[in-house]
This record gives sequence, structure tokens and C-alpha cells, in this order.
Amino acid sequence: MSERELCGVSVVGLMTAPVTVHVQAGQTFFGIRFRPGMAAAFVHGAGLLNDRVEPLENVWGVAARLMNERLAESSRPEQMAGVTEAFLRPRDPPDAAQRALWSLSATEYRWIGLPLTPG
Repeated sequence: MSERELCGVSVVGLMTAPVTVHVQAGQTFFGIRFRPGMAAAFVHGAGLLNDRVEPLENVWGVAARLMNERLAESSRPEQMAGVTEAFLRPRDPPDAAQRALWSLSATEYRWIGLPLTPG
């Protein structure tokens, strides 16, 4: 089991082993989790991120910096979800495999506490 500290906005690839993340008392933690195979619609090269944690700026560039600034101004999870949703748009129209995964999904995509359904 590895240990990591996260700060700022990071993208976490598929983890094949448990990871312990240290969060200090009072620190805010907000995350989005994708169903298997769905991250590729939003994060270019998602399949190459297995067992890795990368600053989102390394993946999204300037857009990640803007998102981080807006998240820093948010004080509630609902605001953070709204900021993230504004930035989180599929980079390409869904292909046949992504549409099939959406249709097979028995439950909604979930933000921490807030539902997200595919558009």
C-alpha cells in the first residue's frame, strides 16, 4: 500500500493497489469518480494514468488552472460541483462503446453526494 498527499487539483488514474491519502484536519477534499471506461471521454490519455496521480494542469493545461481558481473561491460542495460540471464536458462526442456503457449503467453517475447523469 502506498501513501500520498494530494494538494490542488489532481487526476487519479485507475489504482490497482490500495492507496492511503493523508488529509489534514480542516482540509477540504472534493472528488469525482467515473465509472470504468468513462474517464477517457473527459481526460485525454486516461488509460495511461493507471497507478498515477498527476496535477490536472499537466493534463488540461490552462483550463485546470482556471478550474482550480474557481474551486478555491467555492465554500460549499454544491458550489464545487457546479464549478466542476462547467469544466467537465466530454472532449469528443461519445463513441458507440461509451454509449453502450451509459445504457448498461443501472445507477446514475455520482458526485460526492450529488447525481450526475450523462448529457
